[in-house]
Amino acid sequence: MEIVKVIVDRQNWYRGYDHGCSRLLITQLEEAVGKMCCLGFVCLAMGCTKEDIENMPSPHGLSRPAIEKISNLVIPNKHRSGGYENNEEVNEMIDVNDDSDINDTEREGKLINIGKRIGLDMSFVN
Repeated sequence: MEIVKVIVDRQNWYRGYDHGCSRLLITQLEEAVGKMCCLGFVCLAMGCTKEDIENMPSPHGLSRPAIEKISNLVIPNKHRSGGYENNEEVNEMIDVNDDSDINDTEREGKLINIGKRIGLDMSFVN
């Protein structure tokens, strides 16, 4: 498995809010335009463009060309032919990213450990 270096910029990281409005790249929530959940940074590091991830809630809904770049984040959907769903680690990352009951130190540690399981070398800056 190839290791992907992911740098999460805390100033542009959208985290700690319950699931409803988090996106890979937010462009429609006025107070958070330009911010990304942790998986937005992951998708960009894996070769997706900002246009690929704009306002998408999670990796499984990306276009087929974008899915090919992030293939270790998704699995084939058992119930929809040709579709995808997030793998277990991605779902865990979403839960940790959006958890409003943990602090950033705990959040970052958990994301680093989950990321290692799928070949991500995650670090947090700023």
